[in-house]
Amino acid sequence: MLSLASIASKNLIPGAIIPVGIVTSLVGVPFFLSIILRHRGQV
Repeated sequence: MLSLASIASKNLIPGAIIPVGIVTSLVGVPFFLSIILRHRGQV
């Protein structure tokens, strides 16, 4: 996932490098929230 985030951070805006942590959080936060909401009643 970090490799894909690194590639995306270099290619999203030509000429600008977005930090990998920002790209990772843009993908990871919605994924993490979906897992929490999906398994909310099972805990």
